[in-house]
Amino acid sequence: MKKILSIFSILILTLTMLGFLSFDKLLVQAEGEDDVFVLRETRPYLFVDFGVDIDLTTIAYKTIAEDVLLSNGDLTDLSASLVQTGDLLQASSAGIHTFTFTSGEESIKIYVFAKAVEDTEYIIYEENFDGLSDGAIPSDFTLVKGAAGIENEYLYLDSPATSTPSQVLLPEYLKGFKNYIIETDFTLLSAVESTRWASVMYRFSLDNYFQMAIRQNATADNGVEFAKAINGNWNVPITIAYSEAINPATTYRLKIDLKGSVVKESINDSLLITYESASDYSSGYIGMQSSGSKAIYDNIKITMPVEYIDNSTVEYSNIPVLYTPESGIIVAPTAIKTIDSLEDIQALGDEIRPATAFLRINSNFDVVKANGLPICTFMEALDAAKDKVIPAFYTKNNEIALTIASMLKTYGVRDAFIVSPNISVIQTARAEYNMLRGILEISYDNTNPVLSDADLLEIRDNTNIAGAVATILPIEYTNQYNVFYLQHRLITVWAETSDLGNEAMLEAILSGSNGIVTDDYLSLFDLYATFPENTLIRRPLIIGHRGMSTEAPENTVEGSVLAMNAGADVVELDIYLSLDNEIIVMHDATTTRTTNGSLIVEESTLAQLRELTMNDTFGTFPDIPVPTLEEYFETFKGEDLVLFIEIKSSNVEIVDYLKLLIDEYDFSDQVVVISFIGTQITKMREVLPNISVGYLSTGLINSANLESSIIATLNSVVPAKTTINPEYSPLTDVYIQEMNHRGLTIWPWTLSTPENVYTYYLKGVGGITTDITSILQNEFNRFTMNQLSYTYDLAEPAQISLRGNIMTPKGFSYPYIPTLEIYSDTGTGIVIDSSSNVTEMTTVGNTVLMASFTTTLASGEEVTIYSDLIQIEVIDTTEEIVDPDPVDPDPVDPDPVDPDPVDDTNPLGWIIGAISGGVVFITGFIFLGIRFLKKPKI
Repeated sequence: MKKILSIFSILILTLTMLGFLSFDKLLVQAEGEDDVFVLRETRPYLFVDFGVDIDLTTIAYKTIAEDVLLSNGDLTDLSASLVQTGDLLQASSAGIHTFTFTSGEESIKIYVFAKAVEDTEYIIYEENFDGLSDGAIPSDFTLVKGAAGIENEYLYLDSPATSTPSQVLLPEYLKGFKNYIIETDFTLLSAVESTRWASVMYRFSLDNYFQMAIRQNATADNGVEFAKAINGNWNVPITIAYSEAINPATTYRLKIDLKGSVVKESINDSLLITYESASDYSSGYIGMQSSGSKAIYDNIKITMPVEYIDNSTVEYSNIPVLYTPESGIIVAPTAIKTIDSLEDIQALGDEIRPATAFLRINSNFDVVKANGLPICTFMEALDAAKDKVIPAFYTKNNEIALTIASMLKTYGVRDAFIVSPNISVIQTARAEYNMLRGILEISYDNTNPVLSDADLLEIRDNTNIAGAVATILPIEYTNQYNVFYLQHRLITVWAETSDLGNEAMLEAILSGSNGIVTDDYLSLFDLYATFPENTLIRRPLIIGHRGMSTEAPENTVEGSVLAMNAGADVVELDIYLSLDNEIIVMHDATTTRTTNGSLIVEESTLAQLRELTMNDTFGTFPDIPVPTLEEYFETFKGEDLVLFIEIKSSNVEIVDYLKLLIDEYDFSDQVVVISFIGTQITKMREVLPNISVGYLSTGLINSANLESSIIATLNSVVPAKTTINPEYSPLTDVYIQEMNHRGLTIWPWTLSTPENVYTYYLKGVGGITTDITSILQNEFNRFTMNQLSYTYDLAEPAQISLRGNIMTPKGFSYPYIPTLEIYSDTGTGIVIDSSSNVTEMTTVGNTVLMASFTTTLASGEEVTIYSDLIQIEVIDTTEEIVDPDPVDPDPVDPDPVDPDPVDDTNPLGWIIGAISGGVVFITGFIFLGIRFLKKPKI
C-alpha cells in the first residue's frame, strides 16, 4: 500500500510539474502576458474548432520589435470560411484556412486548421492531384534536385541512376511542425536494379533529414528502412523485410507516425518499424525522394492529432556551448561542478564555467545541497544550465529517476546525464528516455582499500549493465593502474574530489581520469594551466588492425601474436558464423581474397573452411588454416591484451555463440565487441550486457559543422550505449574535446601512415586502430616510479633515491632518474639534489612530489608523462634518554601511617563495601552477558 501511495504521489507531482506543457493546451503564454498565445514566423498556426469564436485579443504575433496582438493589426486575404467580427474570428467549416496579418511593415500568412468539436485530429495538408494536367509540379512544391512532375494525376519522381536522385518538397508552411502523421499512396514504376528505392522524407533540411525508404525488392533484410541523412551521409539504425516486392501495378499505403523522438512506419496498416531515438532533428520540410527509380505518390494526407500539437516556445534541445579551459594537457579532464548553493547555480552563466553541473534532486524535485537543504527548483536549474552547461541529475531513487527522465524527454533535452550509485536507477531512467547518459557512482569501501583486477572487472560489468557511459571512482581508488584498466575496456572514468582540495584534484589529473567532480573548478583550471605543452595523461591504446597485416596474413593468430609482441594493447579481428555454428575469423564474407580457395563463410562448415590456407605473401607463415575465434581465446588467455571483436555477420545468432565461447574460456575481461550493424549492437546489450561495445561508423562527423556532428553522435551512440569508433579523417581536436565533456571516448580507424598515427596519438583519442602496429614499439611512452610512498625518520636520517622506469611498448625497460617538482610541503626542510635524491629533511611533516619524464617521439614532438603523486612522510622516532641512577627528590616512606585508617570491624562500612562491590559485580556480569551473548549483527 505504501508503495502504491508513493507511486501515486510521484505521478501527481509529475503531472503538476508538467501540466503547463500538456499537449491538450493549445495556447502558450508570452513572457509578461497572461493567457496570450504567441505566433512566430516559424510556427504561424492556429488550431481551432469551427463555429467557435477566436478572441484576437488573446493571440499575438512576435514581430522583430515586439509581440503584437492580432486585434491591433490588420487581417486581410481571409479565406472564404473565415469571418472576422470586431476582435473575434471564426471558422465556419473544417479544413485549412488562411489570412494575412500585417503590423507596420511586417506581414505574415497565418494558417488556421479547423475541425469539428468532436474530432480528435486536424488535417494540416491534403492533396490528390485530381484535375492537374501533366507537366510541372504544383507551384507551392519545391524541386530540390532531379526530375519530377505530374503524370496521370500522380506526382512522379524520376531518378534514372543512383548518382542522380530526385527530391521534391511539399509546401513550405509544413516545415515548422514537430509532430504529425503522413499518409500517401505509393509505388515504384521501375528501378534500375532491385536494391534501388524511393522514400518519404521528413524533418528535412539539406543533407540532414529522416526518411522512410522502400526498396524495389522490399523482401530484402533492408527492404524497408528508417534512415537518417547526416551531413550528406547515411545512417540506417533500423531495417526490416516487407512481405512482398514492390509491384508497379499495385499501390501501397505508406504511413509515418512521428511524435517527439518516436517514429512508426507502416505499409498497408501493417506496422513495420518503431524507432524511439529520432531526436536528431526537431522539425523541417516534408518531401519525397527517389534513387535509381521512378516512383509515384498520390492522396497525400498529413494530420495532426490533438495530443501531437506542440506549440512550446522554450527550447531545451540545443547543444550547450561549453567552456574548455586552457591547458598543456592533451584533452584535460572535463570539469563536473557539484552544485551546493544558489551562487553555484548563478555562476553557470559565467564565461569561465564547468562543463557539467552536478545536481542532487530530492523527492520534491528541488536541487539540494549535500545536507539536503533546497537550493532551487528543477526547472530553475534547467533554465540556468540551458545552452551553457550539461546538467547531471543525481538520485538514488527509481521513482525520482523515472520522473526526471520523463521531464527531460518532454522538454527535448538531448544532452544530459543521470548519475546514481544504484544500477536500477540508471536503468529505469534510460528505459524511459534512452538519450540520457548514465554515470555509475562507486563508493569507497574501507575494508577493501586496494582494488583487485576482479574488483575492477566488476566495476566494468556493473557500469555496462547499468547502461552507463562512465563510472565515478572515489579518490581513494583513483590511480593510474585502476583508471587505465577500465579505459582499456572502454569505460570512461570520472574521479570524485569534491571538498578534498587541490591535492586530490591533482591526483585525479595524473591518474588519467576523463573527468573530475569538484567543488572548486576555478582551482582545477589553475592546475591545468601549470602543465607543459603536450602533457599526455592518457596513453592512447594501439590497436592492431586484423593483427599485424604488414608482416603476417591478416586475421590470424600468428599475426596477432606479432602485434602483441610489438606492444599492441588491443588486437582487432572480424568474425562470421559458419554453417555449423563455429565462429570464424575472417574479414570478408567470402574466402576469395584471403585464402587459396573461394567459399562463402556462412554457407560453409568449419571442416570445409579448414581445408583452406591463408594467403601468405610474406613467406613466413605458409600453411595457416582459416582461424577460429576459439584459437584466439586459447592463445591469448591471461595475456595483457584485449580483443576488439568486430561482428561482420548479420546473423544475430552469432552473439549467442560468442557468449558461449566467452563463458567457456572465462574470457570476459579480455573482450570488447564492435560493429557497424545496429541489430548486433542491440543483441549484444541483451545477451552480453556486461561487455563494452563500440559503434563503427562513417558519416556521423562533419569537420565543418561541430553542432551537427555532436547531435548526430549523441543520437547514434547514446541510446545503444556504445563508444564512437569512426573513420578517422573528419575528426577534429574540438570535436574530441566536446565528446570527452560528454563522457564519450573515440576510437578512430584505420590509420596506416606514420604521419597519421603520430598526429592522432597526440589528439586525445582512446585508441588508434592501425595496420602498422609496430610503429611505436620502440618509443619510450610509459613511465612509472619504483615507489610512491616513503617515510623519512629524523632519528635515523637516510638518503631517499627517487627512481623510476621508462618503457617501450615492445617491453624494453630502462631505469630513469625523473624530473621532480615539489607540489606541497609543510615545512619539512626537504633538500633534493640534482640526481633526484632526497638528501635532507629537518622537520616532521609531509611532502608531495610530482615526477615526470619528457621524451621526443620519432615525429619530433616532445611529450611529458607523469607518474602518480609521490608522498614522503617525515617522522621522528628519537626516544628520551633515561638516567640509569636518578635521584628521587621526594623519597617514599616504606611503611607509612594511614592518617585515617578504615576500621574493618565497622559493620556499616562492611555493609556499604559489600553493596558497592555487589553492584559492580552485577553490573559487570550484565555487561558481559550483553556483550558476548547477544545475537551478532550480520
